[in-house]
Amino acid sequence: MLLIFCLQQGIFANVKRFEGNKAVEFDGYMVELWRALQQELNFTTQFRVPKDKVFGSLSENQTWNGMIKMIIDGEAEFGVGGFVCSVERMAVVDYLPPTRTFK
Repeated sequence: MLLIFCLQQGIFANVKRFEGNKAVEFDGYMVELWRALQQELNFTTQFRVPKDKVFGSLSENQTWNGMIKMIIDGEAEFGVGGFVCSVERMAVVDYLPPTRTFK
């Protein structure tokens, strides 16, 4: 099973249902795209929201937070959502080609 983290972000990913404080159901463009891959390639996924609820940024002391940190530390295999590609992020994680672009 792949552990995937995502954040509430408009059309990309949303928590559809909570049980208490735990997100248990997700939807959105990226989630549906991921589910199509899951079905086609026959694997399972568990979606979660990162504890600090951020994509990930590099601090002044050169440590990461958010989904980027979770990927680096091996807590997650993927982060799903509208990530902005930055030089700093590209140095530590791999990106898939964009599935959607905006003007």
